[in-house]
Amino acid sequence: MRFDRETEKFRSYLWRITKYIYRRLHLKYFLLLILLFLYALLGGLIFNRIEAPAELVRINSEIAAQRTRHDIFIKSIQQLLLQHLNCTVVASYRSVTKPGLRLFDKWYSTIARHLSLVGRSLAPGPLQ
Repeated sequence: MRFDRETEKFRSYLWRITKYIYRRLHLKYFLLLILLFLYALLGGLIFNRIEAPAELVRINSEIAAQRTRHDIFIKSIQQLLLQHLNCTVVASYRSVTKPGLRLFDKWYSTIARHLSLVGRSLAPGPLQ
């Protein structure tokens, strides 16, 4: 497949080489695969654009429910701690969670957030 300046132009030579490579390497299947990939990518982008707001609402409601369960859990620990110490005055959640319990609070929030991101089946409570 040599280029002959007398019989053909360079542009037609390139076109002939391209057609040869296309047939020889069976690029028609490869091009179909690329088109299928682009079609799937476009469909995924459209789906994401449509469903993203609803997904954010669902995630925010799950986080709010997780925070509610977290507060209930911490308050029950507070009550058990205060009963154990024979305290009768129940202080607010934030005033009791001093440095020791704040570390637990941070740890529990981190774990709860990761559980809600990993999957609802792992998270405690009725998030399903």
